[in-house]
Amino acid sequence: MSYQLHCPECTTAIPPANINIQQTVAVCPNCGAVFNFADKVPSTQKIKRRKAKQPDYITKTETDSSVSLQMPLLTTSGYKWGSGIGAVAMFLFWLFVMVATMSDGDTEAAIVFSTLFLPFAVMLLTSFFVRQNITADTEKLEHSYHLGNVPIYKRAITAADVSDVTVEEMTGTRESVAQARYNVFADKYDGRQEMLINNFPEESAFYAQQVLSNYFTSEDDTLDTNRLADNVIDEQDEDLYLQDDESLNSTTMQS
Repeated sequence: MSYQLHCPECTTAIPPANINIQQTVAVCPNCGAVFNFADKVPSTQKIKRRKAKQPDYITKTETDSSVSLQMPLLTTSGYKWGSGIGAVAMFLFWLFVMVATMSDGDTEAAIVFSTLFLPFAVMLLTSFFVRQNITADTEKLEHSYHLGNVPIYKRAITAADVSDVTVEEMTGTRESVAQARYNVFADKYDGRQEMLINNFPEESAFYAQQVLSNYFTSEDDTLDTNRLADNVIDEQDEDLYLQDDESLNSTTMQS
C-alpha cells in the first residue's frame, strides 16, 4: 500500500528529496516545518538479506558520488551454450534453405527468407559480445546494454525517487528444476516498486541488490541528515530571535 506524506502544519505534499527515511524526519518545502513521521509509517518486519559475494564476471567501479557494475549479457554457462548451439543451428538451417532455393533458381524466395530469418540468428551470435551496465548516481539508476560503444537498450529511474533496491524470484522458476532467476526492483519513497532488471541470474541479482542498496541507503543518511540539520539550526536561530524580541518588548514596557 502506498501513501503520500503531508506537512502537519500546512498540509503540503512532501517531495522525496525532503524525506530522511532512515530517521523518519521530513522538511516541508513550503513552510519549513521539520517533523517526525514515524507514527505515519506502517510497521513492517525488517528484511534479512544475505551477504553476496562479487561474481568473477562483474567489474565494480565506484566514485564519491556513483557506483557502476559492468558484466557480459550472458553470465551463465547454460545461457552461453544455449545461445551458441542456437546460433549454429539457425545458420545451418539458413544455409540449407539457401542452397535449396538457389538451386531451383528462386532468388526472390531466398531474399525474403534471409530478410526474415537472419536477424534472429545474428542476434543470438552478437549476444556473446553484448555487455550490460548498472549505474547509480545522483541523477539516475540505470540498466543498459551495449554492443561495443553503441547503446542498444536503456532503462532509467530518477535517483531522487529511489529509497532502496530489492530482488524477487521470478514465478516461473519457483517450482521448476532450472536455475532460479530474479527480477530487480527499485523501491520508491511513495511505496511503489519499479522493475529495473528482468530475468537476472541469482548471484548477479543479489550482488547488484547489495551494492545498489548500500549506495541508496548511505546517500539518505548523508544527504538528508545534513539538509535536516540545517533546518533545525534555522529553527533554533528563529527561537533565539523571538526570545530576544520578547525581552526587548518587556524592557520597553517597563520603561
